[in-house]
Amino acid sequence: MSNKLLEGSIFELLEKKEKPFKVSTYFSRTADANPYTTLDAITNSTSAPAIMTIDLATSGVIAGDIIAITNVRVLETTKLSGASVNVWILPATFTATNDNAEFALSDTENQIGGIVVPCLNLYTALNNSRIVSDSGLWLLSIPSGTSIFIALQAASNFTPGNNARYDVIIEGVILK
Repeated sequence: MSNKLLEGSIFELLEKKEKPFKVSTYFSRTADANPYTTLDAITNSTSAPAIMTIDLATSGVIAGDIIAITNVRVLETTKLSGASVNVWILPATFTATNDNAEFALSDTENQIGGIVVPCLNLYTALNNSRIVSDSGLWLLSIPSGTSIFIALQAASNFTPGNNARYDVIIEGVILK
């Protein structure tokens, strides 16, 4: 067998394999420390919130791909107590909910599909916190475009930090 044939086969195999990705986005919460009640939206504004968007094109996603999310982490810049968060990830944009209001989707937005990743494991340090999902496998079809759209929802009652920054880190694999 020639090396040229072997090299071509390896490259073809690598091109067909799934590709891991790690992406992140963040926002800063409004300048207040109003406690969250279970089901509240966690956003950047009480009057004009924005949905977090991550373009996965730089990771190799193309329209029609399916991604398998394996891990999600939410980092918060204050030491929290009792915090847990649901991370809503949809393949199309949707309307953001005001901070501290009950998280809402219209029926049309809900029927877009998407996934909810529960981040129920809280780890704290002196000055900050990590709210982490269990390892899992959440499948999400990206039918058009290359972006995912993300919102946070309180899954427990907790008091956030004043003007706290929330970073969302998503790891997974692009399934070809």
